[in-house]
Amino acid sequence: MNQRAVAYRNMYGIPSDVGTAVNVQAMVFGNINQNSATGVVFTRNPSTGEKEIFGEFLCNAQGEDVVSGRRIRLLLSSWKVLCLRYTGSLWKYVKNSRTITKTCRI
Repeated sequence: MNQRAVAYRNMYGIPSDVGTAVNVQAMVFGNINQNSATGVVFTRNPSTGEKEIFGEFLCNAQGEDVVSGRRIRLLLSSWKVLCLRYTGSLWKYVKNSRTITKTCRI
């Protein structure tokens, strides 16, 4: 685990032996060209805690580029409609805030 992951787990009391679920899917690169992108979407606004979709994305980038702050991120707008479909389902079943990461190639 990298230092950021360890610090996050310590901050929120998450044991080091707890992992995430495994996803198996086709690999998509967000950094192939300007028609590829990666982003992060929150089901709650991280600044206010309000139940609203908030997200950022970058074209021609990898996931770490979005969360590290090394590049200026674009606010989620065109993806928002698509994300509403998925986050609505999440709220219906888990009733808690979630973070969603997405990589796509158009």
